[in-house]
Amino acid sequence: MATIKVGDTVPQGKFATVPYAPELDDGLACGVPQKFTTDAWKGKKVVIFAVPGAFTPTCHANHLPPYIKNYDAFKAKGVDVIAVLSANDPFVLSGWTRVQNVKDKIIAVSDLDGAWSKELGLTVDLSGAAAAAGSSSSVTNNVPYRLPASMPQFSGNFSSTGTTSGVTSDQDYTGIIGEAYAYHVFKRNLPNFQGANWTSTLRTHAGLDPFLGESVADFTYQDSLGTLTEMLFGSQQKRQWENSWPTYYLEVKSSAYAEDTAFHISSSQLQRASEMTLRGAEAPQSVYVLVRVSSARSQPTMTMYPDPWRGLYDCSLRIVSDVEMAIPATS
Repeated sequence: MATIKVGDTVPQGKFATVPYAPELDDGLACGVPQKFTTDAWKGKKVVIFAVPGAFTPTCHANHLPPYIKNYDAFKAKGVDVIAVLSANDPFVLSGWTRVQNVKDKIIAVSDLDGAWSKELGLTVDLSGAAAAAGSSSSVTNNVPYRLPASMPQFSGNFSSTGTTSGVTSDQDYTGIIGEAYAYHVFKRNLPNFQGANWTSTLRTHAGLDPFLGESVADFTYQDSLGTLTEMLFGSQQKRQWENSWPTYYLEVKSSAYAEDTAFHISSSQLQRASEMTLRGAEAPQSVYVLVRVSSARSQPTMTMYPDPWRGLYDCSLRIVSDVEMAIPATS
């Protein structure tokens, strides 16, 4: 039930948005999300409307287009700003407005956790509808998760039983340091995370016994308490998936350089990302996560990208070099 009425002062809202720029028109650039608050609207006449989700049929065909069509009419009535609000992440909203050729006529703002909408009493639970439609929009947070500055730093030194023998290149050494750093961060922050969760061949360089099973990713973690789910997707998703929290397959991509340096992903890793992409509202059994360790040999930082297959669509990740493709064989 709405708690706001005519004459009330609108409470401050804090959002994220990808501002329009001409270079976004080619569809290849993603833009950079920026913080945005309702303070920017003080003293202005603003028309704001909310939609359940970008790219959903009714919103796409009936909700947004009339505001684009009537843009000049709104301006003639003295409207300074037209804004559309949704719980989608800012990358998805940016992509949606580009498909609709909105340009700078309407600003799309992301109320990602629905905090402002809840404060206004204007939320509605559409999880059932999302499940029926097979929509992945029920996952409320798919933005990269950056570890806060208070996270422990790791020098890259190995235990007394660890070794770097057999390491033949700087790239291999950087990979070892990156995985070791990720291991220490996970061990400190995830309940019951231990050596058994390190499932790559590089674990021997940190003094652990060789991993003898099938390695799906560098780390495998059954999120039995929902800690990693909340970290990656937020408290609302943790509640929705309660007691059915997935197993996370964490693939580390290390670099001695900045986070935006390109990295390699194999065809088998891309295939796993595709197979584990989130679909529908039900809790998935498995989630694939890219773990980006940057500046690994100096001051390492770590960012996690859940569901990287979806990330290729919402532009939180992008392909920067040629790839080979094939048509699957038919029997």
